[in-house]
Amino acid sequence: MKLQRRLMITAVGVCFILVMMHSIPIMLWSFYMTNATHQLLKVYSKPTEQVYIPTLENTAQLDKILTLLEKARQWRAHNPLAYRWLIKTNAVRHAWQSALNVADLAVEELSLDSGLLKNEIALPYLYRIGQQQICNEKTKFSFMNIGRVIESENSLKEFADTLLYQGQPVLARGAYCIVDQLYGTKNSPDVTFRDTMLAIMARQPDAQARLHATKINNSAPESYVLNLNSVTIPGSALYWMTPVPAYNVGFGTSLGIASKEMGVFWWSGQAVAIVNVQRSGEFKINVRVRDSDPAPTRMALGINGQREHYFELTFGNNTWQTISSTSRLDQGLYSISIWFLNNEIIGAKDRDGAVQWLQIQPAPIAQVKLH
Repeated sequence: MKLQRRLMITAVGVCFILVMMHSIPIMLWSFYMTNATHQLLKVYSKPTEQVYIPTLENTAQLDKILTLLEKARQWRAHNPLAYRWLIKTNAVRHAWQSALNVADLAVEELSLDSGLLKNEIALPYLYRIGQQQICNEKTKFSFMNIGRVIESENSLKEFADTLLYQGQPVLARGAYCIVDQLYGTKNSPDVTFRDTMLAIMARQPDAQARLHATKINNSAPESYVLNLNSVTIPGSALYWMTPVPAYNVGFGTSLGIASKEMGVFWWSGQAVAIVNVQRSGEFKINVRVRDSDPAPTRMALGINGQREHYFELTFGNNTWQTISSTSRLDQGLYSISIWFLNNEIIGAKDRDGAVQWLQIQPAPIAQVKLH
C-alpha cells in the first residue's frame, strides 16, 4: 500500500514536472512577446498598406524591444513570430548584419511553410546582395544555400516588383539580381531601363554610361538638367517603374500613354523622372496631382526610389492640387518618384491617380531645412 502511494506520488510529481517543463517556455515566450508587441505599437506608425519593412514613428525603446524579442526567440526557437520582428526591427534601424544573423538562425530552426515568412527571412540576404551590387555565381550559391526561401521565378519577380514599389530599391536590386542569375532574364529594353534606374537610385558610378546606352522606343530616356533654374516635367513624360504585364506595361512605359495632357496611374504603382543636378543644394519639389473621385487619393513623393513624403487628397472633386516637399540633392543623376497607393473600384467608380506636372526648383532660403 505504501509502495503504491509512493509510486502514485512519484508519478504525479513527474507529470507535474513534465507539464511545467512544457508550460514554462510557453509562458515566458508569451510574456516577452506580449511586452515586445506592446512596445512595437508605440514605435511603428500605423500602416495604410501592407509593407515588408514598416515605418518608424519614433526610435524610443528599440534596444529594449530587440532584447525582449531575442529572449522570446530563445524560449521558443521554433516559433516564427520573434524571428520576423527581429528581422524587421533590425531592418528599420539599418542593422542589416544583425538581421542577417537572425535570418541564418531562422533557416536552421524553422519550417519555412509560409510565403510571407519566406519573403521576410529573405530580406537580409537580398539587402547584402543589393548593397554590395554583386551578382555572380557566388551570389547564386549563397542565395540557394539559405534554403527554400523563394520557390519560383514568378514569385521572386513579383517579390522584387513589390519591394521596388514599396520604396526599397536596394532590396529590389538584390531580388532582381537573383532572378537574372537563376532564370536568365532576357536583356529586353524594359529590363535595361529597370537596371539603369536601379543604378541611378544607388548612385552607382556607371549610372551615366548606363543611361546613355538605354533605349526606350528607340530613343534615350529623357533626363532633365537641373541647375539654378527651375525645371518643369510634364506628367505624361514620367516613366512607369511598376510593371503590369497583363496590360503590356513594363519598366519605362510612358505614364502618358493614354493622354498627353497628364500622366495617369491606371493602377497603383511608381513613376519616375530622371534629373541631372549640376549644383548641389536644397530643392523644392512641387507636384500637381488630381484629387480623384472617389476620395481619398493616397500618393507619395520620393528620391531615388525611397518614399519621403506621403500625402492624401480628400475632396474627391477631380480638381488639381499642388503638393510640395523639400530635399537636398547633391551633384549627379537622380530619380524623382511619385507613387499612387490606393487604386480601387468603389461602386461604379474607378479611382485613378493623375499627375499634371512635376516641378523642381532651388528652395528659397526660408524653406531650406536645417541640418
